[in-house]
Amino acid sequence: MKKIVLFTLLLFTVISFSQSKKNVNYDKLSNPNPKNDLSTYLDDLVPNKYLKKARFQKNSKNIILYFNVNKEHKPFKISLSAYQPSDLYNSIKNAFKDYPLERLSIENFDRKNRYSLQIISKKGRRNIFNTRRNTRSF
Repeated sequence: MKKIVLFTLLLFTVISFSQSKKNVNYDKLSNPNPKNDLSTYLDDLVPNKYLKKARFQKNSKNIILYFNVNKEHKPFKISLSAYQPSDLYNSIKNAFKDYPLERLSIENFDRKNRYSLQIISKKGRRNIFNTRRNTRSF
């Protein structure tokens, strides 16, 4: 009986710790800027009517773009942190595929890493492209 109770307690402990959410404050880590190269690039290519439809996760004012890099240093497995309308998602994805990754200030791309990059922020009632030059890998 003691073993069952101990095992159950251990199981609940493991499950509760595995469900903890990693909360990253991208504004403090990255100092995003709506006037940097990637922000203006996306602003030129993604129609403003799509940007207005951006959806944010609960208690978040940022949308994060995730991607991997292949042998040719091209992004793939591009995804966003929150569900987005298909027109916004596809226009961001297609624009980012054509963006030269050398401009992101990454010394060495590792194909094993998944990279994250803040791309959209909510500023008051407006959604803006607000990116940073450097990325996080995990």
